[in-house]
Amino acid sequence: MIVVAIPTTEEEEEEQEQQGDGCDDDDYGAADWRDAAVAWEEAAAVAWMNNDNAAEARARSKQAEAVAAVAHARSNQVAEEVEEMADFIGWCLRLVFTCALLLWLWFG
Repeated sequence: MIVVAIPTTEEEEEEQEQQGDGCDDDDYGAADWRDAAVAWEEAAAVAWMNNDNAAEARARSKQAEAVAAVAHARSNQVAEEVEEMADFIGWCLRLVFTCALLLWLWFG
């Protein structure tokens, strides 16, 4: 992480100019460098938040996959139960039809 010291008062700026290397900071774009440093820090903060958001999105994605797996398992279970019920109803209908046929043949 890069730490940039930015003077906060005019007195501090004047002290730095007096202690400096004899050049005017504005000639070398010191204000631009300060603005760039602030922009970089803001961009780093946004990137950090985006990284947190990406981690949260991955966690939600995994949670959604787990929910989908449970839903799929439940749908398979329901499908098996419906199939068993259909088999039972078919067996009952065959029994009724067979009984009706036997009664018709017997008393016919």
